[in-house]
Amino acid sequence: MYTDTKAKVITPDGESDLFDILACVLQVDKLVLFLFIMALDYAWRQALKDHKDLGFTITPRRSRRICPVTLSDLDFADDIALLSNQIREAQVLLSRVENECGKVGLHLNAKKMEYIKH
Repeated sequence: MYTDTKAKVITPDGESDLFDILACVLQVDKLVLFLFIMALDYAWRQALKDHKDLGFTITPRRSRRICPVTLSDLDFADDIALLSNQIREAQVLLSRVENECGKVGLHLNAKKMEYIKH
């Protein structure tokens, strides 16, 4: 399965040289979970970098100096719940997260997506 398979590491500083994959990594491997969380966290931070206001408002803005407190996601393993006050904002958040995840090689599974409207 992994005969003549190569990979490289992509970071903000550039790409590594290609290296041989000598063994498979199981999905339950702790290293895989750690790398997944790191990649997802990086993509999430990039998606929200200029849009800190996206998400569900827990505490509204009190003044120009006291920003609102928002919660944009709840995570458990590889399941993520995006939170938002409005459907339009949720779509913007989803689009930004999908775009940034694609840049690090993660893809959303549209068949598993669900939404709840209150």
